Order: sequence, then structure tokens, then C-alpha cells
Amino acid sequence: IFHMTYDLASAMVRIVNLIGMMLLLCHWDGCLQFLVPMLQDFPADCWVSKNKMVNDTWGQQYSYALFKAMSHMLCIGYGMYPPVGMTDVWLTILSMIVGATCYAMFVGHATALIQSLDSSRRQYQEKVSQNYLFCFLVVVNIGLSFAFLFHIFWTIEVYFRTRS
Repeated sequence: IFHMTYDLASAMVRIVNLIGMMLLLCHWDGCLQFLVPMLQDFPADCWVSKNKMVNDTWGQQYSYALFKAMSHMLCIGYGMYPPVGMTDVWLTILSMIVGATCYAMFVGHATALIQSLDSSRRQYQEKVSQNYLFCFLVVVNIGLSFAFLFHIFWTIEVYFRTRS
């Protein structure tokens, strides 16, 4: 029972680790989404200027940047405004690629987790099916042997009955 508890705890740590890494990537992407327009002195076509957030508090700017990054990474939208400038377009593409990669990693880890938690049951069923198949083949072979012997004895009996 300790082994199953250890496996479950280890699996939960792996999932929490993966979610933490995805949130860290979202944070970095959100900071990058705001940093690039800031380094360009907030051009008129960037998302910060369109949302009139140039002089807002850092909490509000971070929240909108994180929202924009998560919208891109989850591939559910472009935030409040679609990208217009070439810089915004490339940042959006980068965010979507990173998000799709995170999604694929999450699905892969979740699938591996589900399979690893049930490995003993799967091994048991595999062993039972192998033994069942072996027993089935033995029974079939015995049945075929009896059928063959019956056929031989029947033909011999019919042969001698017709001869006499």
C-alpha cells in the first residue's frame, strides 16, 4: 500500500510541477508582452496604447499583460485587440507556439500518469490474458486431437464393418 501512496504522491508532485512551470511561462510571456511595447516607447498601434494603459498602475498593466499572454497561450483569442504591428504579431505567434507546446506536454504527462498509476492492474490483466490464451490453445489442441482420433477410429470401424 505504501508503493501506491508513493506513486500517487509522486504523480501529484509531477502535475503540480508542470502546472507551476506553465504559470511561470505565462508570467514570463506576460512580462514580455508588456516589455516589448515599453522598449518601443508605446507606439500608437500597440495593445498598451489601444487600451489606454500607458500611465496605469503596474498591477493593472500586469493583469492585462497576463490576460493577453494566457489568451494567446491557450489559443482562445488575441486579448482585447488583435495584433496590428509586426512586433505584436511575432509576439502573438511566439505565445501561441509556447502555449501549444505546454498543452502537448500537459496532455502527455497526464496520460503517462494515468498509465503509470494503473500499471499493476495492467500487468495482471496481461498475465491473465496470456495464461488464458495458453489454456485456450491447449484445450483447442486437445479437442483437435480427439476429433482426429475419433475420425481415424471411425474410419477404421467403418472400414472393418463394411469388410465383414
